[in-house]
Amino acid sequence: MKRMLALMLAVILALSVTACGGSANVAPSQPSTDVQDTPPISDSPTVEPSAVQPEPEPEIYTFGDSITSPSGLFVFTPSFDGFADAVANFPDENYMRPNGQGVDEDNNPYVADEGKVMMYYSAKLEYVGDSKENETFDFTFKVDFDDGYVFDGGHNGVRYSKDEQEWGTSSSVVFEPLNSDTTRYTRFCIEVPNALETDFEKQTLTVFTIEGEDFTFIVDTKAAAEAKAEREAAEEAERIEKMTEVDKDLSDEIKKTLQGTWSWSIYGYAGTSMYTTSHDLTFDGDTVSIKTHNTLLNTTLSNKGTYYVANAYIVLNFEDGAQACMPYTFENGELSMSQDFEGAFYIA
Repeated sequence: MKRMLALMLAVILALSVTACGGSANVAPSQPSTDVQDTPPISDSPTVEPSAVQPEPEPEIYTFGDSITSPSGLFVFTPSFDGFADAVANFPDENYMRPNGQGVDEDNNPYVADEGKVMMYYSAKLEYVGDSKENETFDFTFKVDFDDGYVFDGGHNGVRYSKDEQEWGTSSSVVFEPLNSDTTRYTRFCIEVPNALETDFEKQTLTVFTIEGEDFTFIVDTKAAAEAKAEREAAEEAERIEKMTEVDKDLSDEIKKTLQGTWSWSIYGYAGTSMYTTSHDLTFDGDTVSIKTHNTLLNTTLSNKGTYYVANAYIVLNFEDGAQACMPYTFENGELSMSQDFEGAFYIA
């Protein structure tokens, strides 16, 4: 029995040694080289590229370019005509021009204040639609200096004309259907600081709003300022020529014809009452005197002085410092003197 147990223990011991030896022949495990990249986990949501594109820069036009209104009914071609200290208010061919009638009158609303200047414009308008109804054209404008100094012109001075001779009073124009008269002209202005005329380094734009859409034009301020200087130099040269005294022989001949009293009256209204301003202008040798009576105020004024004959005017120089220039013509010994004098007979 003991021998049997000893034999069994020997067999068990042999099996145990075999099992340990088998485990010693197993090579250690190697990491796999077939590794797939795994993106890191992020708490932030995925951002897609924005579908919103930046707004395009507005198109910049040059004066003289034509633009079509959003409705397609009108073609508008504006011009920037220049800078001036004042432009005329009288609705004739020189309306909105620096050499127009009434430009120096006290009641002219288009005279720039001190430190300012007038920018004046014109435009051609063409109706190109075929609407079966009346169509109205209207616009406003503003000036943008140095990208942010904005001056609103609104409808300032806007009038329309068929022939650039006579101007209406409306700031808009109506085109009727089946009417062949499809062209209009317009003029307008705006008062701005002097810096717009003198600072050429900064950009000046004029923006027209037509049917709710803006159209931007660049202003060549340097060219306009140079043109103004040339115009003023020419006007001054012309004025000097007109005021230059004629030669003695011609002067004596005209003075001889001038002798005596020249009378005329101007009529006006105060409310519904008409009044008269009467002038009696008397030439006596080399002296001149004026007497003026106003029926509204029932007043009489008088003044006296000397005169000379210039190329375009009889120039009256009065003792109180007033000067009046009477336009005249002298042909074939006949003298005609205009009542539309320049200057004043009296110092106020």
